[in-house]
Amino acid sequence: MLFRSISVFSGLTAGSYIIKVKDAHGNISNPTNITIATYDTIAVNPLIIDATGSNIPDGKITVNCSDGSGTFIYSINGGINYQSSKVFTGLLPNTYNVIVKDADGCYSGVYQVIVGN
Repeated sequence: MLFRSISVFSGLTAGSYIIKVKDAHGNISNPTNITIATYDTIAVNPLIIDATGSNIPDGKITVNCSDGSGTFIYSINGGINYQSSKVFTGLLPNTYNVIVKDADGCYSGVYQVIVGN
């Protein structure tokens, strides 16, 4: 059994681990089972409807996603604000930073979506 003087273990792959702690007196704790799970990456496939003019807020983004876990929440401003609906309407032509978060707290990558005119 290997004991380390640090309490952080990085670079571990998914799987089950048994953790024991040894104090300064050599006393060893009971084993604790730890599981590191793997999660599917949330795949995002946005559907875009361009605005009809440069100053007309009628663009639309529908954020379709797959994988992940449970229900999703959606953001088009880089994760500042989220909503439960995958549909964003009333959008001006612009670049939007779409992020999806699932029920386990996992995030998609940032998808730059352009609503044109």
